[in-house]
Amino acid sequence: MPLVSSNASAVRFAISCFRIGRTIREALELLRDRSALAAVRQFLADNPYLWQAAYNGLELASAFESDVDALWFYGELKRLDPGFQSFDYSPGEVPSLSNEPGMAWFCRRYRKQLHVPV
Repeated sequence: MPLVSSNASAVRFAISCFRIGRTIREALELLRDRSALAAVRQFLADNPYLWQAAYNGLELASAFESDVDALWFYGELKRLDPGFQSFDYSPGEVPSLSNEPGMAWFCRRYRKQLHVPV
């Protein structure tokens, strides 16, 4: 069983890495080594109604700069809440994709192709 078993534990894991003095690069490497993206995918498969899982998966995929994973999680995010077709949309619980620093890579890379203005 992987150390990271859900998107919530992936986030807690990353935070704990920072608290013990790991760099962002080290924390991301640990998450990659523990198949965090696969864990978030499985969590979403087990909880197919939780757009928050897709949002967190997209943020992690953006941090990993993984096109395949980012596009998959973005597709799931749009399926669960079509408002996310706009990178400027926020459901209120989380920042819009455009305003979330962890989504910067994804937004730079895909805004022209995927963003639908509100």
